[in-house]
Amino acid sequence: MQPMDSKDLAPDERAAFDALPRARSPSEFLEERVVGRLRREQLLGVARRRSGRGWSPSWLAAGVAASVALFAAGIVVGQWLATRSTLEAMVTVQQHSAEQAATLVQRSSSAYTAALAALARVPASADSSEVAQGKAAALTALYAVAEEMVRLAPNDPVVVRILQAFDQRTSTDPGSNPVSGGARQVVWF
Repeated sequence: MQPMDSKDLAPDERAAFDALPRARSPSEFLEERVVGRLRREQLLGVARRRSGRGWSPSWLAAGVAASVALFAAGIVVGQWLATRSTLEAMVTVQQHSAEQAATLVQRSSSAYTAALAALARVPASADSSEVAQGKAAALTALYAVAEEMVRLAPNDPVVVRILQAFDQRTSTDPGSNPVSGGARQVVWF
């Protein structure tokens, strides 16, 4: 079957066709009848008017409980994220500080070794009091380093031997303690 063209219509048919309304409005009571029937068949809940009673107490309590739960969850997640980022920042700073400290120890060690090498190259004809002063300063630095190493590695046998050697030297000559001339204080951890 082919669609009908308006050219195929007779003039009176065309006039009747053109006289037909293009849109038809439903009756005024159609919406009320449809809604009423849907409610009777329990397909549509009881609708409250916006200007009516408002929310029921159970809905209000559920809304408040959901709001409180959402707020508490936000606080917990926020605290967790803040703690995690703070911990990551602290680890980064500690790693950075440890790297800086290790670099500083390495530079200081190199400078100390270079200074001792320069002192060893001083000719024998040089002023012996200045050479003795340099040796005393080197021993004082070595003693201070050994004391700090005790904090880092209290059971390291090399550190223990160095401190024992200083103790033997101090016991044979009480005024030879390189740091203060008095008794050495060791803090054991």
